Amino acid sequence: MRNLKQNMVLAVRTAAVMCLAVGAFAQAPAASTNEATKVAPAEQTAHNPNFADKTFWPADVEKTAYYKEKWEPTRVLVFAKTGDLVNGDWRSMNVKDVADAEHWTENGKPATSGPDENTDVVFPDSKGYYSTGKAENCGSLTVRHITVGRNCDASFSGVHLYGNALVKPGGRLFGHTVTFEGDKNTFMKGNNPSYLANKTDFTKTNNASVEVLGNWMQDDELRVRSGSLIIGPDTQYRAGDRGANRIFPGTSVVLMSGATLKVKGDKYVGKDWVFGGNLQAGTKERPLTKDATMGLSSKVRGELPYPSNIAPKSYPTDSSLVLNSTGSITVVSADPKTARLVFCWVAEKHNGYTPEGIDAYADKETITMTLLGKAFLDGVEFHNVRLGGIMMVNPADARQWKNVTYGEKNQGPADKLIIKNTALPDVNMFVPGEGRIE
Repeated sequence: MRNLKQNMVLAVRTAAVMCLAVGAFAQAPAASTNEATKVAPAEQTAHNPNFADKTFWPADVEKTAYYKEKWEPTRVLVFAKTGDLVNGDWRSMNVKDVADAEHWTENGKPATSGPDENTDVVFPDSKGYYSTGKAENCGSLTVRHITVGRNCDASFSGVHLYGNALVKPGGRLFGHTVTFEGDKNTFMKGNNPSYLANKTDFTKTNNASVEVLGNWMQDDELRVRSGSLIIGPDTQYRAGDRGANRIFPGTSVVLMSGATLKVKGDKYVGKDWVFGGNLQAGTKERPLTKDATMGLSSKVRGELPYPSNIAPKSYPTDSSLVLNSTGSITVVSADPKTARLVFCWVAEKHNGYTPEGIDAYADKETITMTLLGKAFLDGVEFHNVRLGGIMMVNPADARQWKNVTYGEKNQGPADKLIIKNTALPDVNMFVPGEGRIE
């Protein structure tokens, strides 16, 4: 019995440390030895990933969907304009239309046509920094596989990606909107903290998936419209804290062992996440072997005002995470007592407006969840939940949960945290004009 108690205490402390790291990792992204962030050999590309290099890929790479995917040979274009910046001014490198053939070579010769969804492209390594220039001036890039080399800033008004993306150390891939398309299982792998996009759209067909590896961030909405988004082992993905991030019915977001998914700031109003689809941790082929973490922001829920001259509005129905009636939460764990899906406060400051009186607000740094869908949990830990912060259609369903624990800084015991939802109906996933969910 004593050993059992000691193990339970150790598990709670481990989850608490992970929740604290949700904020600390992003604020000080030091060099990591995680499989997802090791340096790639020079010859490694998105179209030639060299999965045999066990120092570069996750230990379970052979179980992944992207590893098993088959690709036909195709043309490879290499970006030709890698000259030095003029007086260090990155704007001097503006490429007016990156899809034009003039910017590319093929087999060492000038390309006769630009890239498309059946073309692989490479932005080569460079000893000095180079850039495509200001994103909105470069046009949109549509490719199959893309490799961004060392010291390259590849920025575009939009990116339409049908294959894999590999960004080497010191490289950067950015699009105002990045769209993941096609019917193939793909990966996006980075080797340093990388600001990817304002908005992302995942529109995979044929139940295909995108698995992200590394440390990624975006400013605005993440939308999974079809297919699956997989947050790979020991990977951190920081979604936007402007509009609500939407996971549409029939789609999935899957967190693997050691993964962290969170918003990039403590957004006090609206919703962080609306799940019309499935939130899953682990899979049958790749069950959790250590905790995966979902970092959520706090909500003032209409209890604090904003200055009258700014836009944000707060409502009593605001919630960190909404699971619509069409959605579900599933955990597949090798050991649901020690390898769990952990929900906790995001532990990051919000870069936008803050409500008046937030410093003295008793419920700051807490989370709320509205569970209208299927949430029969097995292998979950909650931290930082405010009183009445877990709202369910039928609170009695929580009695069927297994291996669910309550860690640090909850505002009360389970029977005070879980209440009946009486206020919030399903959130509309389809917003006219793609506006934000308020």
